[in-house]
Amino acid sequence: MNNTEKTKVSKSNDNTQSTLPLTETSAAIPTDNNVAPKTQRIGVRQRRTDFTEYKETYLAPVVINKDNRRAINITKETWALLERYSRILGDGTATIGGYADRIIADHFAACLDELEAWRKL
Repeated sequence: MNNTEKTKVSKSNDNTQSTLPLTETSAAIPTDNNVAPKTQRIGVRQRRTDFTEYKETYLAPVVINKDNRRAINITKETWALLERYSRILGDGTATIGGYADRIIADHFAACLDELEAWRKL
């Protein structure tokens, strides 16, 4: 062993000095990947269009016949949210039951394929 090898071994054994050179991290170097993409601003016209679509989908009056009704149990918090938004956004024409029915029906329409696949497991 020569003197430089002994020095390196002794330095690495007593853990007081590092023999590796210090380098900058890649996070400190600016790159195009570090730039956040611009978010597009949603205008008032688009929000009104989205709200109109939402109202037509979820808050349109629904007639549920007496023979076709079923009761479900939900938490007070969920009931309060359904009641609040059906009353405020539904302009007095939406019912809590109709709003909940549309939300649940939309969920099943969106997830039916996955539910059927899981049922067959």
